[in-house]
Amino acid sequence: MKKSITLLLALILLSTTAYSQLDEIAVKEVGSQPAFVLSTDDGMLFHVICLGIDIDFDGVYDEEDGDEYPSYWVLGVKITAGQNDGLGIGDPEKVTDLPFGSGGFPFRPMVKKDGDDTYLLFRGTVGVDMLKLVKGEGSQYELTENYLPYSISGISGDAIHYFLSVREGMDSYLKVHRIGKDEEVLSVDVGPMVQMSEPYMGGGTNIAVLNEGDFGEENSTIQLINFDHQGSQHNSEFIPIGGAGNFFMIDQGGQLFAVANGTHEIVQIDLVSQEIVKKVSTGTDGYNGPREIEFIQYDPSGMPPNYHIAVTTYDGKVLIIDPISEEVVQTIEADGKFEGIHWSAERILAFCNISNADYSPSNKVYFYGVISSVEDEIASKINIWPNPVRDEFSIDFSGLDRMPENIQVVDVLGRIIARLNYTISISTYSASEIGLQSGYYFIVFEVGNAKVSLPLSVTE
Repeated sequence: MKKSITLLLALILLSTTAYSQLDEIAVKEVGSQPAFVLSTDDGMLFHVICLGIDIDFDGVYDEEDGDEYPSYWVLGVKITAGQNDGLGIGDPEKVTDLPFGSGGFPFRPMVKKDGDDTYLLFRGTVGVDMLKLVKGEGSQYELTENYLPYSISGISGDAIHYFLSVREGMDSYLKVHRIGKDEEVLSVDVGPMVQMSEPYMGGGTNIAVLNEGDFGEENSTIQLINFDHQGSQHNSEFIPIGGAGNFFMIDQGGQLFAVANGTHEIVQIDLVSQEIVKKVSTGTDGYNGPREIEFIQYDPSGMPPNYHIAVTTYDGKVLIIDPISEEVVQTIEADGKFEGIHWSAERILAFCNISNADYSPSNKVYFYGVISSVEDEIASKINIWPNPVRDEFSIDFSGLDRMPENIQVVDVLGRIIARLNYTISISTYSASEIGLQSGYYFIVFEVGNAKVSLPLSVTE
């Protein structure tokens, strides 16, 4: 009996969650060189940051040369029956240009939550800029320039600190800054060409720092630093990972996965033992190596490894890898080179086509995904007519087994324009009376734990 239990536990530990193949939903054009994509918590709105174009690499905007400002875009998600398996992406809307010369490459921002608001901290033209992201309820963006006086390659943080990956000439540092105070707690010399840093669990404060290493050399490292709240550093461990370290992520079980672009591997490090567990080849070569990774999770509540690993490459591919078997379970192919990648609400994988195969700037964001059968069934039982509409329109959800708890009309920026009341399962509304002008909207139905968005077009 004991042997059977041991075997069962081994099988559980050596298996990841089942993988569902992802299909193309949409390819959308935004500003030049999209480098970062993020979604709201409910997965109904995507944010995209584009780096723009600086033809001469001089930091000075020249329209005649073909320069383009960095920019911030949003795209809504729609769920409709009978189209792309019920899942779609709305047209992109440019929210604002960003200061010329900000953003940096590679783009390693920090996502900061403050109540219902989400902020993005990233390298500005002088210091660290902070962008408040659009969410809904009529909210607008806000941009605070020079929020922190550091020149960074990347930024992260916890509840108390900002962790700043700083390059000063050929020297690199991790600088720890206390949030809310003009106070530098700690400054640590790190390896050449620091890329990014992230905190992880443990006694005191633990930070993993990635440096790229010297060009053409295989001296990239993950540096593990521990310090207390008084700023006293206790230890620092260097773990070599190969050549041209570019990105890493940490799972809930304390496993770090680092991308070694130059040696074409994903390196898994156990943060407890501080040892390399395995190295997985991406099968790429030359300058077409792996760039960034993301965890694809269908059930975030499960025990790690409850995910597959999505890897962007400069080889025109996104690879989906089983971290246990090391098998590539899906290869997504498209023209170009890919950077930023994001898994949204357990159903959509978005990734940025930062440049074409010849390194000329691209402007595309790809969306692949799956839709739950529950949402698909709900969408198929709701009818809106006429659509497009001039004024009066009707909604029929009499086919639903359960009536919606909430019905909202939102615009393409995700802002709530109106909340619709109903007393019967077939109701008629006036577009003008609820404040809808000519344009494109989504009607969002909340039915139990499901959320379904259907398009509504209002014409003059």
